[in-house]
Amino acid sequence: METKYLSCESFAEAYKNLSSLLVSNYDYETSPRGFKIKERLNQVIKITNPYSNLFYNEKRSPSLKYLKEELKLYFSGNNSLEDFTKASKFWAQLSDDNTTINSAYGYLLFKDLNIHNTTQWNWAKQSLLLDISSRQAILHFNSPKHQKSTADFPCTVYGSFHIRDNKLHFTVCMRSNDCVRGVHFDFPFFMLLMQCMQLELLEKYPNLELGEYTHFVNSLHLYERDYSIIEEALSYGFKEVFIPKITINPILNLENPEFKNSEFGKWLGGV
Repeated sequence: METKYLSCESFAEAYKNLSSLLVSNYDYETSPRGFKIKERLNQVIKITNPYSNLFYNEKRSPSLKYLKEELKLYFSGNNSLEDFTKASKFWAQLSDDNTTINSAYGYLLFKDLNIHNTTQWNWAKQSLLLDISSRQAILHFNSPKHQKSTADFPCTVYGSFHIRDNKLHFTVCMRSNDCVRGVHFDFPFFMLLMQCMQLELLEKYPNLELGEYTHFVNSLHLYERDYSIIEEALSYGFKEVFIPKITINPILNLENPEFKNSEFGKWLGGV
Protein backbone atom coordinates (compact mmCIF):
# COMPACT_ATOMS: atom_id res chain seq x y z
CA MET A 1 0.00 0.00 0.00
CA GLU A 2 1.32 3.43 -0.93
CA THR A 3 2.31 5.61 1.97
CA LYS A 4 0.89 9.13 2.26
CA TYR A 5 3.72 10.13 4.60
CA LEU A 6 6.83 12.03 3.50
CA SER A 7 9.74 12.90 5.76
CA CYS A 8 12.06 15.56 4.35
CA GLU A 9 14.86 17.65 5.79
CA SER A 10 13.91 20.86 4.00
CA PHE A 11 10.99 22.67 2.40
CA ALA A 12 12.87 22.46 -0.90
CA GLU A 13 12.95 18.67 -0.72
CA ALA A 14 9.33 18.52 0.41
CA TYR A 15 8.07 20.74 -2.38
CA LYS A 16 9.93 18.78 -5.05
CA ASN A 17 8.49 15.49 -3.79
CA LEU A 18 4.95 16.83 -3.46
CA SER A 19 5.05 18.32 -6.95
CA SER A 20 6.28 15.05 -8.42
CA LEU A 21 3.51 13.11 -6.69
CA LEU A 22 0.82 15.44 -7.99
CA VAL A 23 2.10 15.20 -11.55
CA SER A 24 2.45 11.44 -11.81
CA ASN A 25 1.01 9.74 -8.74
CA TYR A 26 -2.20 11.56 -7.85
CA ASP A 27 -5.28 9.90 -6.37
CA TYR A 28 -8.03 11.61 -8.33
CA GLU A 29 -8.84 13.99 -11.14
CA THR A 30 -11.89 15.94 -10.05
CA SER A 31 -13.46 19.36 -10.55
CA PRO A 32 -14.48 21.28 -7.40
CA ARG A 33 -16.46 24.39 -8.41
CA GLY A 34 -15.89 23.38 -12.06
CA PHE A 35 -12.07 23.71 -11.96
CA LYS A 36 -10.19 20.54 -12.92
CA ILE A 37 -7.50 19.39 -10.49
CA LYS A 38 -5.16 16.52 -9.78
CA GLU A 39 -5.50 15.65 -6.11
CA ARG A 40 -3.94 13.62 -3.31
CA LEU A 41 -6.09 13.05 -0.25
CA ASN A 42 -4.75 13.05 3.33
CA GLN A 43 -1.11 13.74 2.54
CA VAL A 44 1.32 14.12 5.45
CA ILE A 45 4.65 15.93 5.14
CA LYS A 46 7.23 16.20 7.91
CA ILE A 47 10.10 18.70 7.72
CA THR A 48 12.88 17.86 10.16
CA ASN A 49 14.71 21.22 9.82
CA PRO A 50 12.06 23.96 9.97
CA TYR A 51 14.74 26.64 9.56
CA SER A 52 15.05 25.47 5.94
CA ASN A 53 11.81 27.21 5.05
CA LEU A 54 12.12 28.47 1.46
CA PHE A 55 13.42 27.23 -1.88
CA TYR A 56 14.69 28.53 -5.19
CA ASN A 57 13.65 27.03 -8.51
CA GLU A 58 14.55 28.61 -11.83
CA LYS A 59 11.04 28.05 -13.18
CA ARG A 60 8.78 28.48 -10.15
CA SER A 61 10.21 30.02 -6.98
CA PRO A 62 7.94 31.59 -4.35
CA SER A 63 7.41 35.31 -4.96
CA LEU A 64 9.48 36.95 -2.21
CA LYS A 65 7.72 40.26 -2.78
CA TYR A 66 4.30 38.76 -2.11
CA LEU A 67 5.54 36.48 0.69
CA LYS A 68 6.96 39.44 2.59
CA GLU A 69 3.77 41.46 2.15
CA GLU A 70 1.65 38.55 3.33
CA LEU A 71 3.89 37.97 6.35
CA LYS A 72 3.63 41.64 7.30
CA LEU A 73 -0.15 41.47 7.05
CA TYR A 74 -0.21 38.32 9.18
CA PHE A 75 2.24 39.44 11.86
CA SER A 76 0.46 42.80 12.20
CA GLY A 77 -2.88 41.06 12.77
CA ASN A 78 -4.39 42.91 9.80
CA ASN A 79 -7.67 41.76 8.22
CA SER A 80 -8.35 44.80 6.02
CA LEU A 81 -9.46 43.97 2.47
CA GLU A 82 -7.89 47.20 1.25
CA ASP A 83 -4.50 46.26 2.65
CA PHE A 84 -4.64 42.65 1.46
CA THR A 85 -5.59 43.84 -2.02
CA LYS A 86 -2.46 46.00 -2.09
CA ALA A 87 -0.45 42.80 -1.66
CA SER A 88 -2.42 40.98 -4.38
CA LYS A 89 -5.54 41.87 -6.35
CA PHE A 90 -6.55 38.22 -5.92
CA TRP A 91 -8.00 39.06 -2.51
CA ALA A 92 -10.47 41.58 -3.98
CA GLN A 93 -12.74 38.81 -5.25
CA LEU A 94 -12.98 36.99 -1.91
CA SER A 95 -14.29 39.37 0.75
CA ASP A 96 -17.81 38.76 2.08
CA ASP A 97 -18.40 42.32 3.27
CA ASN A 98 -16.06 44.28 0.96
CA THR A 99 -14.18 45.38 4.07
CA THR A 100 -12.44 42.43 5.71
CA ILE A 101 -10.76 39.10 4.88
CA ASN A 102 -11.80 35.84 6.58
CA SER A 103 -8.48 34.13 5.84
CA ALA A 104 -6.39 36.80 7.55
CA TYR A 105 -4.42 34.29 9.61
CA GLY A 106 -2.71 36.89 11.79
CA TYR A 107 -6.02 38.46 12.79
CA LEU A 108 -7.47 35.02 13.58
CA LEU A 109 -4.47 34.11 15.75
CA PHE A 110 -3.35 37.35 17.37
CA LYS A 111 -6.40 39.64 17.59
CA ASP A 112 -9.70 37.79 17.26
CA LEU A 113 -10.98 37.04 20.77
CA ASN A 114 -12.79 33.83 21.65
CA ILE A 115 -15.75 33.66 24.03
CA HIS A 116 -13.31 33.55 26.96
CA ASN A 117 -11.71 36.84 25.88
CA THR A 118 -8.39 35.40 24.80
CA THR A 119 -6.68 34.91 21.44
CA GLN A 120 -5.75 31.60 19.85
CA TRP A 121 -2.07 32.46 20.22
CA ASN A 122 -2.29 33.31 23.92
CA TRP A 123 -4.33 30.20 24.62
CA ALA A 124 -1.68 27.97 23.04
CA LYS A 125 1.18 29.80 24.74
CA GLN A 126 -0.43 29.69 28.18
CA SER A 127 -1.23 25.99 27.74
CA LEU A 128 2.47 25.27 27.24
CA LEU A 129 3.58 27.59 30.05
CA LEU A 130 1.23 25.87 32.48
CA ASP A 131 2.17 22.36 31.39
CA ILE A 132 5.27 21.55 29.36
CA SER A 133 3.61 18.29 28.28
CA SER A 134 0.29 19.90 27.31
CA ARG A 135 -1.82 18.46 24.52
CA GLN A 136 -4.10 21.51 24.51
CA ALA A 137 -1.91 24.09 22.73
CA ILE A 138 -4.28 24.39 19.78
CA LEU A 139 -4.66 27.27 17.32
CA HIS A 140 -8.03 27.32 15.57
CA PHE A 141 -8.17 28.98 12.15
CA ASN A 142 -11.37 27.76 10.47
CA SER A 143 -14.26 28.01 12.94
CA PRO A 144 -18.07 27.58 12.91
CA LYS A 145 -18.56 31.25 12.09
CA HIS A 146 -16.96 30.58 8.69
CA GLN A 147 -19.45 27.86 7.80
CA LYS A 148 -21.54 29.86 5.35
CA SER A 149 -21.63 30.45 1.64
CA THR A 150 -18.35 32.26 1.03
CA ALA A 151 -15.46 32.43 -1.41
CA ASP A 152 -13.14 33.05 1.54
CA PHE A 153 -13.39 29.84 3.58
CA PRO A 154 -10.09 29.51 5.52
CA CYS A 155 -8.02 26.63 4.18
CA THR A 156 -6.27 25.97 7.49
CA VAL A 157 -8.27 24.15 10.15
CA TYR A 158 -5.95 24.10 13.15
CA GLY A 159 -2.37 24.02 14.38
CA SER A 160 -1.07 22.13 17.42
CA PHE A 161 2.13 22.70 19.43
CA HIS A 162 3.81 20.03 21.54
CA ILE A 163 6.98 20.11 23.63
CA ARG A 164 8.65 16.74 23.81
CA ASP A 165 12.26 16.01 24.84
CA ASN A 166 12.85 19.76 25.11
CA LYS A 167 11.89 20.35 21.47
CA LEU A 168 8.94 22.39 20.19
CA HIS A 169 7.01 20.56 17.49
CA PHE A 170 4.22 22.05 15.38
CA THR A 171 1.55 20.26 13.35
CA VAL A 172 -0.86 22.01 10.99
CA CYS A 173 -3.99 20.49 9.47
CA MET A 174 -5.34 22.03 6.26
CA ARG A 175 -8.56 21.05 4.53
CA SER A 176 -7.22 22.29 1.17
CA ASN A 177 -3.81 23.28 -0.21
CA ASP A 178 -3.01 24.48 -3.74
CA CYS A 179 0.49 23.33 -4.64
CA VAL A 180 1.28 26.39 -6.75
CA ARG A 181 -0.50 29.30 -5.04
CA GLY A 182 -0.81 28.07 -1.47
CA VAL A 183 1.97 25.72 -0.43
CA HIS A 184 4.65 28.30 -1.39
CA PHE A 185 3.43 30.68 1.30
CA ASP A 186 1.73 28.50 3.91
CA PHE A 187 4.77 26.40 4.83
CA PRO A 188 7.11 29.37 5.46
CA PHE A 189 4.56 31.17 7.64
CA PHE A 190 3.83 28.12 9.76
CA MET A 191 7.50 27.33 10.25
CA LEU A 192 8.13 30.95 11.25
CA LEU A 193 5.33 30.62 13.82
CA MET A 194 7.39 27.88 15.44
CA GLN A 195 10.23 30.35 15.97
CA CYS A 196 7.83 32.94 17.39
CA MET A 197 6.39 30.49 19.91
CA GLN A 198 9.86 29.28 20.85
CA LEU A 199 10.89 32.89 21.62
CA GLU A 200 7.86 33.39 23.86
CA LEU A 201 8.62 30.22 25.82
CA LEU A 202 12.38 30.63 26.28
CA GLU A 203 12.10 32.57 29.53
CA LYS A 204 10.51 29.55 31.21
CA TYR A 205 12.19 26.89 29.07
CA PRO A 206 15.63 28.41 28.31
CA ASN A 207 16.97 25.31 26.55
CA LEU A 208 13.95 24.81 24.27
CA GLU A 209 14.88 23.96 20.67
CA LEU A 210 12.85 23.73 17.48
CA GLY A 211 11.64 20.25 16.69
CA GLU A 212 9.81 19.06 13.58
CA TYR A 213 7.13 20.67 11.46
CA THR A 214 4.36 18.33 10.29
CA HIS A 215 1.83 19.35 7.64
CA PHE A 216 -1.36 17.34 7.15
CA VAL A 217 -3.57 18.27 4.21
CA ASN A 218 -6.93 16.70 3.35
CA SER A 219 -6.79 17.79 -0.31
CA LEU A 220 -3.39 18.60 -1.78
CA HIS A 221 -4.04 19.61 -5.36
CA LEU A 222 -2.78 21.06 -8.60
CA TYR A 223 -5.05 23.03 -10.93
CA GLU A 224 -5.11 22.13 -14.60
CA ARG A 225 -3.89 25.63 -15.53
CA ASP A 226 -0.69 24.90 -13.57
CA TYR A 227 0.15 21.40 -14.82
CA SER A 228 2.80 22.64 -17.25
CA ILE A 229 4.30 25.03 -14.68
CA ILE A 230 5.02 22.23 -12.23
CA GLU A 231 6.20 19.83 -14.94
CA GLU A 232 8.74 22.43 -16.12
CA ALA A 233 9.80 23.25 -12.54
CA LEU A 234 10.58 19.60 -11.93
CA SER A 235 13.16 19.69 -14.71
CA TYR A 236 15.17 22.15 -12.58
CA GLY A 237 16.68 21.77 -9.14
CA PHE A 238 15.07 22.92 -5.90
CA LYS A 239 17.66 24.76 -3.82
CA GLU A 240 17.34 25.30 -0.08
CA VAL A 241 16.81 28.90 1.06
CA PHE A 242 16.80 30.02 4.69
CA ILE A 243 14.82 33.02 5.86
CA PRO A 244 16.90 34.83 8.54
CA LYS A 245 16.17 33.47 12.00
CA ILE A 246 13.72 35.37 14.17
CA THR A 247 15.43 36.82 17.24
CA ILE A 248 12.91 39.59 18.05
CA ASN A 249 9.25 38.55 18.01
CA PRO A 250 7.44 40.18 15.06
CA ILE A 251 3.90 39.50 16.31
CA LEU A 252 2.09 42.87 16.62
CA ASN A 253 5.58 44.33 16.83
CA LEU A 254 6.58 45.30 13.29
CA GLU A 255 7.13 48.98 14.10
CA ASN A 256 9.48 48.30 16.98
CA PRO A 257 12.93 49.73 16.03
CA GLU A 258 14.65 46.78 17.70
CA PHE A 259 12.67 44.39 15.52
CA LYS A 260 13.28 46.44 12.37
CA ASN A 261 17.03 46.29 13.00
CA SER A 262 17.05 42.52 13.49
CA GLU A 263 18.14 40.35 10.58
CA PHE A 264 14.63 39.04 10.04
CA GLY A 265 13.21 42.55 10.34
CA LYS A 266 15.61 43.84 7.70
CA TRP A 267 14.75 40.94 5.40
CA LEU A 268 11.03 41.47 5.90
CA GLY A 269 11.32 45.19 5.25
CA GLY A 270 13.38 44.73 2.10
CA VAL A 271 11.91 44.72 -1.39
